[in-house]
Amino acid sequence: MKNYYEILGVSESATPDDIKKAYRKLAQKYHPDKNQNDSAAEKKFKEINEAHQILSDDAKRSDYDSSQQGTGFSFDFDNIFEHMFGSHRDPFNFRHASSQSRPPTADEIVIRFEVSLSELEKGEIKRSFKVERQEECVACRGLGGSHVVRCTGCNGSGRVSQIRKQGAMHFKMTQACNPCLGTGKTIHHPCRICRGTGLVTKKDRYEASINCLKKS
Repeated sequence: MKNYYEILGVSESATPDDIKKAYRKLAQKYHPDKNQNDSAAEKKFKEINEAHQILSDDAKRSDYDSSQQGTGFSFDFDNIFEHMFGSHRDPFNFRHASSQSRPPTADEIVIRFEVSLSELEKGEIKRSFKVERQEECVACRGLGGSHVVRCTGCNGSGRVSQIRKQGAMHFKMTQACNPCLGTGKTIHHPCRICRGTGLVTKKDRYEASINCLKKS
């Protein structure tokens, strides 16, 4: 992560006035009008503006300071995946899930756990966790059963529409088809294993050792 205080040449205890003065001085020095065709100066000018936008806003500065005042450790997730799966593959999207920049998608598994400072000092964290995921039913090959036909209620679309009248207005309402529960198909002989869903729940338990690497 960039050190915005170093970019502006101020201390972490700098006042808003100190930050403003430092920004103005550097902005004048590296302004594109004074440094035409100078790519290095242009890059520096962008960094100065970025630093000023963060440090001149109290909320953004507070968030930035908090991120800089972490424990000084990072997790080596590659070691976890190599130990559990024999490769550096990330099957559960841990790297995505560890970021708060976006919510997880439907096909991702999120596992959260707390870490004590004493564990970080020791350099290794051990955790045991269960993972439940939906897999295609082998018995029916994901079809949900035998003698599967298109639902006549929705013609296989899984959705049905109704026209409702309210006064002089007409409204078109679309909802999931009740007979097929929105699947678009009718199963005359549901699979006994998955009960017609085509999916089965698989439960696995994993033991993970997370190495904490001190940041340089």
